[in-house]
Amino acid sequence: MFYLDEENDQIQQILISDGKMQQKVVFVYEDYSIEIPSSDVKIATKNQNIFLENFLQQATIQKDKPEYIQKFEETQSQLEQNDSPYVFESPTSSQ
Repeated sequence: MFYLDEENDQIQQILISDGKMQQKVVFVYEDYSIEIPSSDVKIATKNQNIFLENFLQQATIQKDKPEYIQKFEETQSQLEQNDSPYVFESPTSSQ
């Protein structure tokens, strides 16, 4: 059974009944407001590729990773590209 608030057309609760079992789900709606962005929000210009810019930013972050993580990701990428059947066991894994 669904119980609706007719004033604002929102579901207030759902009652599920099956033999001896009964479950009630009660919905509580909190007020929210949408804030207008401040002036320091960057707006994309015409023909600006924000996805490419994000990719380039991630590439910069990649350079700052420790060498052992870069080496691991490089090896993993090569294995995935070659569809390698080899599975390497981590020294921290347990059997």
